[in-house]
Amino acid sequence: MALINCPECNKEISTKAMSCPNCGYTLVEPVVQPVVQKSERSGCSLFFLIVGAIIFAFILMYLGI
Repeated sequence: MALINCPECNKEISTKAMSCPNCGYTLVEPVVQPVVQKSERSGCSLFFLIVGAIIFAFILMYLGI
């Protein structure tokens, strides 16, 4: 739960509160937390890691190690 300051009395209130419990100020819009996007690169990195491991295994088999 994140906290913000009430625009009216400057006391800390929850971002989920509809009004300030201290002064009763009604929040006009609910505070929306930005959604953190998961990086698209993580799937790409995993793909290259797997491909690299397969190539490495083929090289080891070719060299007879």
